[in-house]
Amino acid sequence: MDLFFYQYSYFSVYFIFFSLFPYRNGDGKPSDGMAIYDVIRYGKAVDPID
Repeated sequence: MDLFFYQYSYFSVYFIFFSLFPYRNGDGKPSDGMAIYDVIRYGKAVDPID
């Protein structure tokens, strides 16, 4: 059971880190981290799906 919680916490932290890492992909769409950065830095909230 300890191995399950270790794996769960490890991949949760891993997922959160790369989710919040700011970058733009090849189409110019922002990651979640870049979208948050744009809102904090520039005050613009653009839907990345559009």
